[in-house]
Amino acid sequence: MSANIFLDTNILIYAYSAYEPLKKAQAQALIASTGGSAWLSTQVLIEFVNVSHRKLKAAWPDVQIALIELTASYQIA
Repeated sequence: MSANIFLDTNILIYAYSAYEPLKKAQAQALIASTGGSAWLSTQVLIEFVNVSHRKLKAAWPDVQIALIELTASYQIA
């Protein structure tokens, strides 16, 4: 029996953020360890967009690119 792996918003934020390099590397390693078999919920994607753009002040085009990458790479629940 295989387990579903759901990635949390915090993991995505750290993976795409430039503010904490150590946590960024850890988050990217965790994501890579899933081999692309992880799932994302629509709620996580909404939170990712809101935190990235509003709190972290990421430019909207950068947030859009990240969102496209995420939705193309993972299964959405």
